[in-house]
Amino acid sequence: MFEEFEQTARAIFESAQARGALIRNPDEARLRAMALEEPEVRETRYGSLVADSEPMSGPPSSPRTTLTRRSASPSTTCWKRPSAG
Repeated sequence: MFEEFEQTARAIFESAQARGALIRNPDEARLRAMALEEPEVRETRYGSLVADSEPMSGPPSSPRTTLTRRSASPSTTCWKRPSAG
């Protein structure tokens, strides 16, 4: 079973390498060129590369949409909106 997996992985690797889709240890110039091929990447006036992205996690955009847990007693749980401000 593992031999079949190894053969399949090797075939995928060799196919990608033959198509030029596999790059091993590219230098900084090649990495920069690859990054600039992406539509959202741009170069700053100082030579850095930047791309806009959506945060995957973090604080909510508005504290009004945040719910906090307040316990009135150990056996009772209430959910209240935090005060604005």
